[in-house]
Amino acid sequence: DDGGWFDAVYCVYTFHELPMEAREAAVRTMFQALKPGGVAVLVDSIQLGDREPLDRSIGRFGDFNEPHYRGYISTDLGALFERAGFACVEKEMNSSSKRLSFMKPTT
Repeated sequence: DDGGWFDAVYCVYTFHELPMEAREAAVRTMFQALKPGGVAVLVDSIQLGDREPLDRSIGRFGDFNEPHYRGYISTDLGALFERAGFACVEKEMNSSSKRLSFMKPTT
C-alpha cells in the first residue's frame, strides 16, 4: 500500500525551527501523507551556498533565539527528501527565501 491521502503538502518557514531529527520525521510524514505523484513544497530561508556572498553572515540569524538555524543552513535538503523516497523537482530563490518542490514517485 502506497498510502497517502493528499495531492500536495507544504511547509512554510518551519524547517529552520526544527532540530534535525524533527526535520527527518517531518519529511517521512510528508511522504506517507502524499498519494503517489503528490508534491511536497517547502518554503524557508536560503542556506549556505544558495547566495554565496551572504554565506559569511547568514548564520548570524541564529543569534536571535533560533537554536536550530545553523544546523538548518548546512542541511542538504535535497538529500534529506531523497532519503525519504522523494524525487527533487524544482528550486526557486527570491531574496532570502527559497522554494523547493519534491514529488512522491508513482511506482
